[in-house]
Amino acid sequence: MTNRIYYILLALLAVARYALCGDTEIVGAQWDTEGLASLAQAGYWRDMGALYRPPVVPLVAHWCAVLAIPYRMALEAGLIGSGIFLALQLKSRFNAWASLAVFAILLFNPYAIRSFTEFQREPFLYVEYIALLGCAVLVLDARETLRRRGVAAALFGLFSAGIILTREGEEVFILVFVAALLLFSLFRREDRRDWLRKAGLLAAPTGLITLTLCGLTAMTNDANWGAPSYRGMFPYIRDFLTEIHHIKVDDSVRYAPATRKSFAEAARVSKTFAEFAGPALASDAAAPPQVQTFREHSSHFVHRLEVDPSRTLWLVNYLAVAKYGADPRVLVEKLTAATAEVRAALASGELPRTALPLPYPFDPNLSNWLPGLPEELGSVLHMLATPSAEEAGARILDDYRPDLFDAALTRRTYLVGHQFKTRNDALRQAVAANYRYLIGAMAALSFALGLIFAVDRRVWALTLGLFSLIGARFVIYGVMLASVAPVHRYVVFMSPLAGVLICLGCAVAGSGLRSLLKLGGAPQAEGPGAVAQA
Repeated sequence: MTNRIYYILLALLAVARYALCGDTEIVGAQWDTEGLASLAQAGYWRDMGALYRPPVVPLVAHWCAVLAIPYRMALEAGLIGSGIFLALQLKSRFNAWASLAVFAILLFNPYAIRSFTEFQREPFLYVEYIALLGCAVLVLDARETLRRRGVAAALFGLFSAGIILTREGEEVFILVFVAALLLFSLFRREDRRDWLRKAGLLAAPTGLITLTLCGLTAMTNDANWGAPSYRGMFPYIRDFLTEIHHIKVDDSVRYAPATRKSFAEAARVSKTFAEFAGPALASDAAAPPQVQTFREHSSHFVHRLEVDPSRTLWLVNYLAVAKYGADPRVLVEKLTAATAEVRAALASGELPRTALPLPYPFDPNLSNWLPGLPEELGSVLHMLATPSAEEAGARILDDYRPDLFDAALTRRTYLVGHQFKTRNDALRQAVAANYRYLIGAMAALSFALGLIFAVDRRVWALTLGLFSLIGARFVIYGVMLASVAPVHRYVVFMSPLAGVLICLGCAVAGSGLRSLLKLGGAPQAEGPGAVAQA
């Protein structure tokens, strides 16, 4: 394929994506979405919610609003731009057709179509991971100039830090990805000679930039609210709930490791928690409306009027704010004291302790959720490989608090309600519903290309690194879906990158079969017996 034809096809795919999804807009919703929009409108640092969510998405949305750029359009430009960047890296190191296949998967996966009308962190996180993969390809290529690799390494570190400061818990996956890239780069003799340089280029900027940005975030939160944390999730409440989860009670069930009995036991040994625990211990009839709402929402999958781990965070926050007001320093002081008191009671044996000291939000009672883990792992695998349109994203039709979302995201208001009434919307839903055919065709094309053209070993390293990244997420989020809450968006945002892995894996498999066929067809040297017979 000539470069001209390649760039025309690349441009056509980008135009097709914009034509399909450019007329969509973010729809307002409650809970996490509303909180994130409030953070964006406040410029992040001026809102106490900064202790609940890391800064990247609220700050990006805030500065888009300052510059009068619709956040939804910035997200679209980020997806297309990062996709082109990754496709170009694969083209020059493997095959033009394979890079186009990867680009198509990135743009037309159900997640990329359905979820971009929600103001969540995962769509932006998805864009960051695409850019991270493109930078990794450049850093791994010893044929590139040191200057280009150095720039790519700095960008790799910046995107790594950005990912960690986009959603809590991503540190684990970045560490796995970097370690896997370095490990699999040792396979080739040429790469082993360049390995120390690769290690320095990947690890040093990533570590330095991540520590600097996370440290600055923690210092700012400490100065503003008295909580030196960069991870969000209300660290003082998270620490308290870790201790609550460690209290052994006889009525915990799957998705509810901390029950009313757990809170009652904590209030018995902690005079600080007893000051504000009352509403959480109230009966279903006597509980305040907000506590009733938490219980009712959780009951859809807990099957009891208890609160699941994703909502106990908000339950404890509600209890403390209702008692002491929204003064963050008072809340930090009270929860820190309650945490210390419960921890001391567990250490002394005054409270019975679970055998496995897992951190919040995981359930340390393995018997609650371990039997359901195989089913949830199967569900995760399905959502990564071929998610349904419904799993890929919620179709929210009712716009909640339009004034807030208009101000926070510079929305194109004329599209908010109209976007679901057009022929284009029907086409979007059809593309999302038939993704299995697209991924099947792209996988077959990639296998055929690997069978015809040898896959560069640098692509092998990237493929195995991506396999490690998605494999770690498969295991950890399988456990989360089994023990914390069955929330699909925690998993499904990686489905486009799982599609990239499928394509690259098929290409590598085709190339491996090609090598075996060539080896099997090689002429055999004649032995002494054959010469004598002649």
